[in-house]
Amino acid sequence: MRKEITDVSQAIAAVTDILMAIIARMAMSKNPGKYELKRHIQIVTAAVKLMRQFDVSPEGTQVADLAKFDGRVDLWAAQYGNPMEITMPPMYGTTKTAGDALLFLAECVFATIESLTNLSRPPKQQLVQQIGAGQVAYDALVKFNVDLSGATSRALAVQKAGGSVQAWADSQ
Repeated sequence: MRKEITDVSQAIAAVTDILMAIIARMAMSKNPGKYELKRHIQIVTAAVKLMRQFDVSPEGTQVADLAKFDGRVDLWAAQYGNPMEITMPPMYGTTKTAGDALLFLAECVFATIESLTNLSRPPKQQLVQQIGAGQVAYDALVKFNVDLSGATSRALAVQKAGGSVQAWADSQ
């Protein structure tokens, strides 16, 4: 059971930790979707950079394990199998606050959910995990009054769905 999230920094760490667990499961599978694995590695790499930028403690999360791999998410994922070379993405926009960083991370998760729901046969377990990560992120955005004015239509659509990432995903 996850502990209570009491600030934006803990929310960033919690969502990043969930995404790292998804990467580990994907990398251990015999045939991970290379595109999806690469996408998750890029999102977590961006999240880790944001954690450093806003001095978010990795204590109690898998992010702390990255120190053994020179901070590289791709090398960390390779320990589970299926190593790959990737190009690290440039940071999307600029983030001035930890709230902006959480919003960026939530938007990445929502984009992944949207991409999965557009597949003819979306991987159910991965979709459930992403929806869980998205709900943690969205709930923290609301709880800590993060300004959603910089959000894409995805975060605003979740808001219109009553704050339920599941309801929004079902409407896709």
